[in-house]
Amino acid sequence: MKKYNGMQKIILFTLFIGFSTGLIVSSVININFDKVKETSVLEMKNEIEKKENIQEVLADKKNIEDEFVNINIKNGYTCNEIADLLYEKELIFNKEDFKMIYNLMLLDIYGTGDALTKKGIISKGWKINTLSKIIISKRDKVIDILYSYGLIDDKYAFNIILNSINSNKKIVYGEKKIKKGSSNIEIIEILTK
Repeated sequence: MKKYNGMQKIILFTLFIGFSTGLIVSSVININFDKVKETSVLEMKNEIEKKENIQEVLADKKNIEDEFVNINIKNGYTCNEIADLLYEKELIFNKEDFKMIYNLMLLDIYGTGDALTKKGIISKGWKINTLSKIIISKRDKVIDILYSYGLIDDKYAFNIILNSINSNKKIVYGEKKIKKGSSNIEIIEILTK
């Protein structure tokens, strides 16, 4: 019986160890699950708050974009004066960016060619692709000449986008209605219509 009794003890001990190990493992899993559950609940709460904030921001943006501002562009306004007016009305947030795009879009290519021909930078039979190459290779001289002829208002801004000469447009003076949130290019398109 002693042998059988010893075997029972080993079986009971193994059963006890197995049961205890099972309890410990399930408790650890349960504790971790509760932590994950708490973290998930907090994450979901944060996500909901973020979504509510995003919805508020989008609603505010929609309200801003739905607003229109009337401005009056008078004959003779310079690029700086137009940029100042747009900035005061909160239609643009960076005057330098606006002036750079303004100078690019309103550059008179033929006037530029004429001014550069008069100064001996290019010959009389210039072509636009020749003009672009010359403008890029003689950048500083070209910028000084264009500025002195009043063809650009901002040397620095023009220098940044010198490679992107566009077709010339002219500002159409008068009352303009501009939607808040419009891009610089959209604003210039409105100013030239």
